[in-house]
Amino acid sequence: MTKQEWIEYFEAVHSRSPIESEILAAAQAGEFTTDSEPQLSAPQEPRSHDYAHPTPQSLPTQNPVHMPLTGHQVSSPPGTTEQISPNQGVNPPASVSSDSTTTQSEASAGNRLSWKAYFLWLRQSLIAPSQNSQVSNTYFPWLTIGMISVAAALSLALYLWSIFAKIQQSSLGSLGSLMGIRVSNPVNIGTFFALLIGCIGMFITVAFSTWVGLKVLKEQSIFADVLNRYAGLFVPITAMLLLAGLFSLMQLAVVGLFFIVIASLTVQLSTSYIIFTAANNLSIDNFYAKLLAIFISQIILGTITVMLFTILGATALGSVISAFMS
Repeated sequence: MTKQEWIEYFEAVHSRSPIESEILAAAQAGEFTTDSEPQLSAPQEPRSHDYAHPTPQSLPTQNPVHMPLTGHQVSSPPGTTEQISPNQGVNPPASVSSDSTTTQSEASAGNRLSWKAYFLWLRQSLIAPSQNSQVSNTYFPWLTIGMISVAAALSLALYLWSIFAKIQQSSLGSLGSLMGIRVSNPVNIGTFFALLIGCIGMFITVAFSTWVGLKVLKEQSIFADVLNRYAGLFVPITAMLLLAGLFSLMQLAVVGLFFIVIASLTVQLSTSYIIFTAANNLSIDNFYAKLLAIFISQIILGTITVMLFTILGATALGSVISAFMS
């Protein structure tokens, strides 16, 4: 077999061309004859000296060893043992186990609460809320909703308390005392818990209405993704509400009301911000699609909020009337 015939045979078996090391290994194994070696010619009439002194060329050649159909290694000559290196043909499973270990560690980190990491995340969200919307821990968004609900309920309760405290100090309170009516401040711990329930429902409704608006745009987002986006934006709003409660506690009801209004407007702007920065998968213009999504989300938010605070307002009004008539 010539070198060219061996190359064609190799390509037919392996569907590829042999490399230089494979050609050299096959040549050393005697699987083909090189150009420098004499070619076997047609049989000639034997001469007497051929029988006396046979040459290597006159001896029968060895049949070529069949090459394996797998791998890139050429088969060894008969009588030899093939040495397989530890890394030959075997993929080490270290990368797979490393990737699975990394995934499991990230999942366990997302389900583990660390207060130090949470306060660090709060500080970063206060500095750059829009750049800190990717929350890896599943507890952080719910903790933030609880925190902003407590701040909102506390600021509203302190604002109402400061308003009724001024009423007690005004001429209306003096008139009630002259008429034998004891005017007491109706704002108490029960008022705070009622407002807390209302604020928790309102902020969850904000996230839900935004999620519906994103679904209008056909964005593939789940409710947890919307909570993650709101988590970073709720941090500065919480700071505004705490300032409102502080000023209300200092009998500066007007300043407290100012921060309450600013915080409420910021919540509305956050909804518009999340929807306007989302992807539009509708076939209509981007501007009209975003307006449609915001309009639907605001209808849902307004309806649920009005229903919620109507119930709470009726309860609070009954408490106020009972306090004044006692």
